[in-house]
Order: sequence, then structure tokens, then C-alpha cells
Amino acid sequence: MRHRSVLSMSGLITALVFALVMMAPTATTAAAQETAPPLSLTGEQLFDGSGMVEGINYVDGEIPGCNRAGTSTFTYHNTNPYFVAVGPYVGPFTLQGSVSFGPQTEPRGFVPLTSFEGTFTIDSPLGFVEGTLFFGELTQSGGRCYAQDPTIGGVDGAVSPYVSSIQFFALLLRYEATITTTAGVYRDTGTITQFDGSSTAEVYEQAPEAETAFRVGNRYSNLSLGAFESEGVTPLAPATEEQCKNGGYALYGFQNQGQCIQFVNTGK
Repeated sequence: MRHRSVLSMSGLITALVFALVMMAPTATTAAAQETAPPLSLTGEQLFDGSGMVEGINYVDGEIPGCNRAGTSTFTYHNTNPYFVAVGPYVGPFTLQGSVSFGPQTEPRGFVPLTSFEGTFTIDSPLGFVEGTLFFGELTQSGGRCYAQDPTIGGVDGAVSPYVSSIQFFALLLRYEATITTTAGVYRDTGTITQFDGSSTAEVYEQAPEAETAFRVGNRYSNLSLGAFESEGVTPLAPATEEQCKNGGYALYGFQNQGQCIQFVNTGK
């Protein structure tokens, strides 16, 4: 009986050692997942099928800000909360900014944008994204605006309706964003394939006795930004003390582990 007890105890110890060995990689993996950088913005797209480029008077089709002989400036923003960001970060988003272009030399020809501003946010379960948009060396762009004008002609050559429209695009925009997650704060930079914005109205000529010479019928607007192509994600700030250990503090620009841990606990 004693011999069997020794064997049973030996087997129990072996089983415990084996279980600990098997558990070790799991703990390591969990720690690695906690400190791993977040997904980049590669593949992200923002679209709002009713996003607004401000400027068209939707009563008579006039565009007060359209200065074809000089500079035309318009603001834009998303409006419909039912359109959400898609890609690695899914969730509600904001997109807003302004564009300028001109003078316009052709009735409906595009001319390069002379200024551009843009910001965006994405509120996703994976993290909160906040970024800016700006021109890069390879960016190409264009903009145009035209109010209803019988001298230009109507849709498909028809006498009426005419079209009032504000349109712009930018290819190969640059972006810079911060991604805040439970693992820390990270920086993501890269390019965006295309950005489009437009607001358009079909304008109908009215009878002479009407209160206004023109009236707006159908109207369309949208904003589209994507796809994102990231150049890499780098850490900006730690979120846990563990991220400061084993030399991790150097990733965030701290001189030693103590400074890093102090930042985690105090924010400074």
C-alpha cells in the first residue's frame, strides 16, 4: 500500500508540473495581447450618403459662395448617424472641414483646390480614433461649382431642369491619427485613396407669375473618404504599469521605468 501511495503522489506531482507548463504560454499570450499595438486604419472607409457640402440655397438653387471669377470656399460635414465607419474600426464617425478653389475658367471644368482642411473621429468598440487630413506631395485635387444658369443648359441638353452643384475631390490625401485603446495611445499615419464631396440640386424654371424664377426639385449630397492605407502604428503613451516594464518605457520616450509608471498613475 505504501508503494502504491508513493506512485500515486509521484503521478500527482507530474500532473501538476505538466499543468503549470501548459498554463505558462496562456499567461504569456494574455500579457502579449494586453500590450500588443492596435489594428491600423488600413481598409477603413467613411461614407455618408446624405453628407452635406454647405452652400446651395435649396429654395431657388442659388449658390452665394460660388465665385467663378475668384475663390469659392465651402464647408462640409457628415449628417446622418445611420451611416457608420466600416473597416477595422466600425462605429459612428464625424467628418468635417472646408475646401477652396478658383478661379474657374470653364463653365463646368474642375480646377485644383487651393486650400483644404479636414478632421475625423471614429468611436469604435476597439478604440477611439481622432485624426486630421492634409495634402501630401502626391495629392491631386479638383473642385467646381455652378448655379442654375440657362446659358449653360439643362440636364442632358434639356431646357429644364438646370443643375446647381458644388463638387470636389482629392486623391492620395495624407492623414495622421491617434488611436486610444485599453492598451495605450498610438499614432497612425498614411494615405487615403480618394475623398469626394458634393451637393447637387435639379432646378426648374417657373412661370413668370411665380414668386421665384426657379425652384429646386430633386437634390443629392454625399461625402466619401477611403480607403485608408496605414504606414504603421507606433505607441504614444502607456496605459498600464506592465507596459513600462522590461524596457517598455523606452517605447514611450521615458528615461526610466519609474517615470513611465508615474505617468500611468498620474498622467504626468
